[in-house]
Amino acid sequence: MSVKTAGLACVLCVVVALLLFSSPSALALQTIQCKTVKKDNFYQNGIPFYGFKSKQTISAFIMMKPIMANYLFAPDNSQGVYCTQSWNKLYGATRCGYLDTVHEDSDRFVWRRPITCVKTDAQGHVLGNVDHCPLANKVQVAAYAYDNGQEPFQHQGTLLKEFTTLVDTDVWYEYELIFEQDKTTYNLYSTNVSNSSGSSSKLKKLLNSFKRGKASVSASNVTRGQLLESKQIIHGKQCSNYTKGMYLDLYFGGRCPAPADIHCCYIYN
Repeated sequence: MSVKTAGLACVLCVVVALLLFSSPSALALQTIQCKTVKKDNFYQNGIPFYGFKSKQTISAFIMMKPIMANYLFAPDNSQGVYCTQSWNKLYGATRCGYLDTVHEDSDRFVWRRPITCVKTDAQGHVLGNVDHCPLANKVQVAAYAYDNGQEPFQHQGTLLKEFTTLVDTDVWYEYELIFEQDKTTYNLYSTNVSNSSGSSSKLKKLLNSFKRGKASVSASNVTRGQLLESKQIIHGKQCSNYTKGMYLDLYFGGRCPAPADIHCCYIYN
Protein backbone atom coordinates (compact mmCIF):
# COMPACT_ATOMS: atom_id res chain seq x y z
CA MET A 1 0.00 0.00 0.00
CA SER A 2 1.39 3.43 -0.98
CA VAL A 3 1.88 6.22 1.52
CA LYS A 4 -0.87 8.19 -0.25
CA THR A 5 -3.33 5.27 -0.08
CA ALA A 6 -2.48 4.58 3.54
CA GLY A 7 -3.01 8.24 4.41
CA LEU A 8 -6.40 8.27 2.69
CA ALA A 9 -7.41 5.11 4.53
CA CYS A 10 -6.41 6.70 7.83
CA VAL A 11 -8.50 9.79 7.06
CA LEU A 12 -11.48 7.59 6.21
CA CYS A 13 -11.04 5.73 9.51
CA VAL A 14 -11.09 9.01 11.42
CA VAL A 15 -14.23 10.18 9.60
CA VAL A 16 -16.01 6.89 10.30
CA ALA A 17 -14.99 7.04 13.96
CA LEU A 18 -16.26 10.62 14.29
CA LEU A 19 -19.58 9.72 12.72
CA LEU A 20 -19.91 6.66 14.94
CA PHE A 21 -19.05 8.30 18.21
CA SER A 22 -21.02 11.47 17.53
CA SER A 23 -24.25 9.54 17.04
CA PRO A 24 -26.72 9.67 19.96
CA SER A 25 -26.60 5.91 20.52
CA ALA A 26 -22.82 6.00 20.86
CA LEU A 27 -22.59 9.13 22.99
CA ALA A 28 -24.50 7.66 25.88
CA LEU A 29 -26.14 4.53 27.10
CA GLN A 30 -29.33 4.32 29.06
CA THR A 31 -29.31 1.69 31.76
CA ILE A 32 -32.54 -0.01 32.71
CA GLN A 33 -32.51 -0.84 36.41
CA CYS A 34 -35.28 -3.26 37.29
CA LYS A 35 -35.82 -3.37 41.05
CA THR A 36 -37.76 -5.52 43.48
CA VAL A 37 -39.17 -4.92 46.93
CA LYS A 38 -39.51 -8.42 48.29
CA LYS A 39 -42.67 -9.64 50.00
CA ASP A 40 -42.89 -8.54 53.67
CA ASN A 41 -40.35 -5.78 53.10
CA PHE A 42 -40.48 -2.01 52.68
CA TYR A 43 -37.18 -1.33 50.91
CA GLN A 44 -35.55 -2.91 47.88
CA ASN A 45 -32.27 -3.30 49.81
CA GLY A 46 -30.90 -3.04 53.32
CA ILE A 47 -29.47 0.47 53.07
CA PRO A 48 -31.97 2.95 51.56
CA PHE A 49 -29.40 5.44 50.22
CA TYR A 50 -29.47 6.37 46.52
CA GLY A 51 -26.98 9.23 46.31
CA PHE A 52 -26.96 13.00 46.73
CA LYS A 53 -28.89 15.44 44.55
CA SER A 54 -27.18 18.68 43.51
CA LYS A 55 -29.38 20.07 40.75
CA GLN A 56 -32.70 21.86 40.43
CA THR A 57 -34.43 19.44 38.04
CA ILE A 58 -34.40 15.65 38.29
CA SER A 59 -36.25 13.08 36.21
CA ALA A 60 -36.49 9.39 35.46
CA PHE A 61 -38.25 7.15 32.97
CA ILE A 62 -40.20 4.58 34.99
CA MET A 63 -42.09 1.46 33.95
CA MET A 64 -44.41 -0.01 36.58
CA LYS A 65 -44.82 -3.76 36.30
CA PRO A 66 -48.28 -5.43 36.49
CA ILE A 67 -47.95 -6.42 40.17
CA MET A 68 -48.08 -2.71 41.05
CA ALA A 69 -51.71 -2.67 39.88
CA ASN A 70 -52.63 -6.11 41.20
CA TYR A 71 -51.12 -6.68 44.67
CA LEU A 72 -53.55 -7.92 47.31
CA PHE A 73 -53.29 -7.98 51.08
CA ALA A 74 -54.25 -11.20 52.86
CA PRO A 75 -57.95 -11.54 53.78
CA ASP A 76 -57.04 -12.07 57.45
CA ASN A 77 -55.20 -8.72 57.59
CA SER A 78 -57.51 -6.39 59.52
CA GLN A 79 -55.63 -3.41 58.03
CA GLY A 80 -55.99 -4.61 54.43
CA VAL A 81 -58.16 -1.75 53.19
CA TYR A 82 -56.07 0.85 55.04
CA CYS A 83 -52.89 -0.62 53.56
CA THR A 84 -54.34 -0.66 50.04
CA GLN A 85 -55.36 2.99 50.32
CA SER A 86 -51.88 4.01 51.52
CA TRP A 87 -49.53 5.69 49.07
CA ASN A 88 -46.31 3.88 48.20
CA LYS A 89 -43.20 5.77 47.15
CA LEU A 90 -41.77 5.92 43.63
CA TYR A 91 -39.18 8.66 43.03
CA GLY A 92 -38.02 12.01 44.38
CA ALA A 93 -35.59 13.74 46.73
CA THR A 94 -35.21 15.73 49.92
CA ARG A 95 -35.09 19.46 49.26
CA CYS A 96 -33.36 21.54 51.94
CA GLY A 97 -29.75 20.40 52.03
CA TYR A 98 -27.78 17.18 52.10
CA LEU A 99 -28.50 16.54 55.78
CA ASP A 100 -32.24 17.24 55.62
CA THR A 101 -34.46 14.21 56.24
CA VAL A 102 -37.26 12.74 54.15
CA HIS A 103 -39.86 13.35 56.86
CA GLU A 104 -38.78 16.96 57.28
CA ASP A 105 -38.62 18.37 53.73
CA SER A 106 -39.02 16.23 50.61
CA ASP A 107 -40.90 15.82 47.34
CA ARG A 108 -41.82 12.46 45.83
CA PHE A 109 -44.07 10.86 43.28
CA VAL A 110 -46.15 8.20 45.03
CA TRP A 111 -48.38 5.40 43.74
CA ARG A 112 -51.07 2.87 44.67
CA ARG A 113 -53.53 0.54 42.97
CA PRO A 114 -57.13 1.86 42.71
CA ILE A 115 -59.17 0.70 45.72
CA THR A 116 -62.23 0.51 43.44
CA CYS A 117 -60.70 -2.61 41.87
CA VAL A 118 -60.49 -4.37 45.26
CA LYS A 119 -63.31 -6.30 46.96
CA THR A 120 -63.55 -5.38 50.64
CA ASP A 121 -65.81 -5.93 53.64
CA ALA A 122 -67.09 -3.54 56.29
CA GLN A 123 -64.41 -4.67 58.76
CA GLY A 124 -61.56 -3.44 56.55
CA HIS A 125 -60.52 -6.78 55.05
CA VAL A 126 -59.49 -7.33 51.43
CA LEU A 127 -61.46 -10.15 49.78
CA GLY A 128 -60.02 -10.17 46.25
CA ASN A 129 -60.09 -8.37 42.91
CA VAL A 130 -63.23 -6.84 41.42
CA ASP A 131 -64.17 -8.71 38.25
CA HIS A 132 -63.93 -6.70 35.02
CA CYS A 133 -62.83 -3.56 36.87
CA PRO A 134 -62.55 -0.66 34.37
CA LEU A 135 -59.35 0.50 36.11
CA ALA A 136 -57.68 -2.92 36.02
CA ASN A 137 -53.93 -2.71 35.34
CA LYS A 138 -53.98 1.03 36.07
CA VAL A 139 -51.95 2.75 38.79
CA GLN A 140 -52.77 6.00 40.57
CA VAL A 141 -49.96 8.52 41.11
CA ALA A 142 -49.76 11.66 43.24
CA ALA A 143 -47.48 14.52 44.27
CA TYR A 144 -46.44 13.97 47.89
CA ALA A 145 -44.40 16.39 50.00
CA TYR A 146 -43.21 16.89 53.54
CA ASP A 147 -42.90 20.57 54.43
CA ASN A 148 -41.07 21.54 57.62
CA GLY A 149 -42.21 18.28 59.21
CA GLN A 150 -45.85 18.59 58.14
CA GLU A 151 -47.16 15.26 56.90
CA PRO A 152 -48.71 15.05 53.41
CA PHE A 153 -51.50 12.65 54.38
CA GLN A 154 -52.63 15.20 56.98
CA HIS A 155 -52.72 17.95 54.32
CA GLN A 156 -54.46 16.44 51.32
CA GLY A 157 -55.00 19.00 48.59
CA THR A 158 -51.93 21.03 49.58
CA LEU A 159 -49.06 18.61 50.34
CA LEU A 160 -50.74 15.60 48.69
CA LYS A 161 -52.21 16.15 45.23
CA GLU A 162 -53.53 13.23 43.22
CA PHE A 163 -53.08 13.16 39.44
CA THR A 164 -56.19 12.51 37.37
CA THR A 165 -54.03 10.67 34.81
CA LEU A 166 -53.84 6.95 35.49
CA VAL A 167 -50.63 5.14 34.60
CA ASP A 168 -50.62 1.92 32.57
CA THR A 169 -48.36 -0.94 33.60
CA ASP A 170 -45.62 -2.13 31.23
CA VAL A 171 -45.44 1.37 29.72
CA TRP A 172 -42.66 3.93 30.15
CA TYR A 173 -43.52 7.37 31.56
CA GLU A 174 -41.21 10.22 32.53
CA TYR A 175 -41.49 11.65 36.04
CA GLU A 176 -39.91 15.09 36.51
CA LEU A 177 -39.44 17.22 39.63
CA ILE A 178 -38.44 20.91 39.43
CA PHE A 179 -37.31 22.28 42.80
CA GLU A 180 -37.55 25.97 43.67
CA GLN A 181 -37.11 27.96 46.85
CA ASP A 182 -40.80 27.98 47.76
CA LYS A 183 -42.39 25.32 45.53
CA THR A 184 -41.87 22.10 43.59
CA THR A 185 -43.40 21.24 40.23
CA TYR A 186 -44.29 17.63 39.42
CA ASN A 187 -44.54 16.81 35.69
CA LEU A 188 -45.78 13.55 34.19
CA TYR A 189 -44.88 12.88 30.53
CA SER A 190 -45.64 10.19 28.00
CA THR A 191 -42.60 8.73 26.22
CA ASN A 192 -41.47 7.80 22.74
CA VAL A 193 -39.90 4.36 22.58
CA SER A 194 -37.73 3.22 19.68
CA ASN A 195 -35.38 0.29 19.76
CA SER A 196 -32.33 1.08 17.68
CA SER A 197 -30.18 -1.46 19.53
CA GLY A 198 -32.37 -4.47 18.81
CA SER A 199 -35.89 -5.64 18.15
CA SER A 200 -38.71 -4.38 20.35
CA SER A 201 -39.68 -7.98 21.03
CA LYS A 202 -36.26 -8.62 22.56
CA LEU A 203 -36.58 -5.55 24.78
CA LYS A 204 -40.07 -6.60 25.85
CA LYS A 205 -38.83 -10.11 26.61
CA LEU A 206 -36.02 -8.63 28.71
CA LEU A 207 -38.42 -6.50 30.77
CA ASN A 208 -40.95 -9.27 31.23
CA SER A 209 -38.44 -11.83 32.41
CA PHE A 210 -35.98 -9.64 34.32
CA LYS A 211 -34.18 -10.70 37.41
CA ARG A 212 -32.88 -8.04 39.73
CA GLY A 213 -30.06 -6.29 37.90
CA LYS A 214 -29.25 -4.04 34.96
CA ALA A 215 -29.50 -4.08 31.17
CA SER A 216 -28.13 -1.47 28.76
CA VAL A 217 -30.03 -0.06 25.80
CA SER A 218 -29.11 2.74 23.43
CA ALA A 219 -29.78 6.36 24.33
CA SER A 220 -32.47 6.70 21.65
CA ASN A 221 -34.69 4.01 23.10
CA VAL A 222 -36.78 6.09 25.51
CA THR A 223 -37.29 9.83 25.05
CA ARG A 224 -39.71 12.43 26.39
CA GLY A 225 -43.15 12.61 24.81
CA GLN A 226 -46.01 14.96 25.67
CA LEU A 227 -46.76 16.55 29.02
CA LEU A 228 -49.74 14.62 30.39
CA GLU A 229 -50.31 16.47 33.63
CA SER A 230 -48.58 18.79 36.07
CA LYS A 231 -49.00 19.47 39.79
CA GLN A 232 -47.37 22.11 41.96
CA ILE A 233 -46.84 22.03 45.70
CA ILE A 234 -46.21 25.31 47.53
CA HIS A 235 -43.81 24.99 50.46
CA GLY A 236 -44.19 27.12 53.57
CA LYS A 237 -40.55 26.50 54.39
CA GLN A 238 -38.38 28.36 51.90
CA CYS A 239 -34.95 26.81 51.39
CA SER A 240 -32.01 28.65 49.85
CA ASN A 241 -30.27 25.30 49.28
CA TYR A 242 -33.25 23.66 47.54
CA THR A 243 -31.04 22.17 44.82
CA LYS A 244 -29.28 20.00 47.38
CA GLY A 245 -30.65 16.83 48.95
CA MET A 246 -30.74 13.05 48.80
CA TYR A 247 -32.44 10.98 46.13
CA LEU A 248 -35.42 8.88 47.20
CA ASP A 249 -36.49 5.73 45.40
CA LEU A 250 -38.83 2.72 45.34
CA TYR A 251 -40.44 1.98 48.69
CA PHE A 252 -43.57 0.06 49.63
CA GLY A 253 -45.68 1.57 52.42
CA GLY A 254 -46.43 3.53 54.84
CA ARG A 255 -46.84 1.18 57.67
CA CYS A 256 -47.65 -1.92 55.65
CA PRO A 257 -44.92 -4.07 54.09
CA ALA A 258 -45.32 -5.42 50.57
CA PRO A 259 -47.86 -8.27 50.31
CA ALA A 260 -46.03 -9.63 47.23
CA ASP A 261 -42.77 -9.06 45.36
CA ILE A 262 -43.11 -5.56 43.84
CA HIS A 263 -41.27 -4.98 40.55
CA CYS A 264 -40.49 -1.66 38.85
CA CYS A 265 -37.99 -0.55 36.17
CA TYR A 266 -36.10 2.77 36.03
CA ILE A 267 -33.95 4.75 33.61
CA TYR A 268 -32.41 7.70 35.47
CA ASN A 269 -31.75 10.90 33.53
